Amino acid sequence: MERLRAQDPLHSLHRGNLNEFFTALEGVSHFVYLAWNLGHDRPISQLEMELQAEVDKYCLAAALFARQLGGIPDELHPLLFERVRYDAQLERDEHQRYSAANHHAKRYCRALYERFLRPRHGHRVTRELRHFYRLWHRRKIQRIDTFCTA
Repeated sequence: MERLRAQDPLHSLHRGNLNEFFTALEGVSHFVYLAWNLGHDRPISQLEMELQAEVDKYCLAAALFARQLGGIPDELHPLLFERVRYDAQLERDEHQRYSAANHHAKRYCRALYERFLRPRHGHRVTRELRHFYRLWHRRKIQRIDTFCTA
């Protein structure tokens, strides 16, 4: 957190504060998503929470980069979804959950970029993300499947 105070990502997101930004954002994403679902009497799975956090990390970083740099760096998507290293001490089911969340988020965020972010349709991506956020676990996966093939 100290690095984020010294190098505020809201003013300048860069390689030096990106990992800390993602770590903090993942915790906030989990908390907000859990609270939102509890407030709506909806159960959630750990996979659903991890998937939402991956989407949140990509979208918020993309929004910050777009505002700060005038565009989204090409390396953001591969950095988040292809250059992933999992802790070797993860249990098998944990590894599968993180891997599945990464796989689905990778597809969804690539489609978001191609459909909305690259052509700069900000209002449309906001509408899509609000819809996606409110979907239940299985419906999120179904949405990714249909959204990515449309």
